[in-house]
Amino acid sequence: MKYVKLFEAQVGLKLKINGKNIVILCLIIFSFMPPLVEAKTAGEWNDEGAEFVQAGNYSEAIDAYNEALKINP
Repeated sequence: MKYVKLFEAQVGLKLKINGKNIVILCLIIFSFMPPLVEAKTAGEWNDEGAEFVQAGNYSEAIDAYNEALKINP
């Protein structure tokens, strides 16, 4: 019983229905939600890299170009 309470406290939400405690796992709830942040495309990473080059931020530009290459080698 001790482990069930610890599990409920860390992972789930607890509801009381008809006198019974029911645990709803947050992972199940959030697995059906769309992602809140969309991933960048290779073109967007390339554009960001070009902006960093123009600003003189070469290390950030390299990072952005590497991200673009991961998506579209």
